Amino acid sequence: MKQENLEKIIAFRHVLHEHPEISNHEVYTRKLIKEFILNHMKSYLVFDEKDWLYCMKPYQPEKKTIVLRADHDAIMNSLNTPFHGCGHDGHTAILLGVMLEEEMKESEYNIIYLFQPAEENGSGAAICKPLFEKYHVDKIFGLHNMPNLRKNVIYYRPETVMCASVGYRIALTGVQSHASEPEKGRNPVYALSAFAKAIEPLAKQKGFQPFTFENYHFSSLAMITIIHMNVGSLNFGISPANGEICLTLRAAKENELSILERYVRSYFEGLKEEFKVSIE
Repeated sequence: MKQENLEKIIAFRHVLHEHPEISNHEVYTRKLIKEFILNHMKSYLVFDEKDWLYCMKPYQPEKKTIVLRADHDAIMNSLNTPFHGCGHDGHTAILLGVMLEEEMKESEYNIIYLFQPAEENGSGAAICKPLFEKYHVDKIFGLHNMPNLRKNVIYYRPETVMCASVGYRIALTGVQSHASEPEKGRNPVYALSAFAKAIEPLAKQKGFQPFTFENYHFSSLAMITIIHMNVGSLNFGISPANGEICLTLRAAKENELSILERYVRSYFEGLKEEFKVSIE
């Protein structure tokens, strides 16, 4: 990469990092991206679709079409403020760097540079669907940063690299009682604790290796992560009736993600009977 282009995208990455916006709210982020393209490049057509953005040179229908894609949304930190904790500012800067380097080159392909919103909540890909219908895209390429890897090296593997995931929010309702007589109530904390202990082997990243969990066999990576759990409130006189747990299920294979879902549903059906709580 030309040094001047490298310096431009490093500086712009810092600008993006200072202005994080969460999924479906990346209005200023796209404004910055669009301004960078218009200020530094003259050969690209810029298509602002309001909620997403893409760029390309004039389309030539006789050529095959590929898409280079980067996301640009941020996440919330523990203080409940947006920040670029997943590095999507870096992904965007990388894509802009490719555009800078390729601007004056001829390609055998139509290359579309796609700036996708809302990766974190899963809605952004569907928003960009019209692009693929309009240009009959043959292939799409993306990447994801990963800490602690060697500089200037691209890591890849056959099949899945980044897993699909699904989120579960499960509410439990028991019976409230006085804290001095917990046996007269049904505190959901014990059901939640039993589940948390049961899935502990699934809460570790083992890589893309086959493994067996209880009676379930997985051919590749599969995980369940507890991302939130809450029971009752700060009231020392009450044994609570209400609890909630939120999970992220992820797997390398779609059918094995379904296995995880069936496991969670089945386990909570068992907890419902054992601890006499209702589950939603």
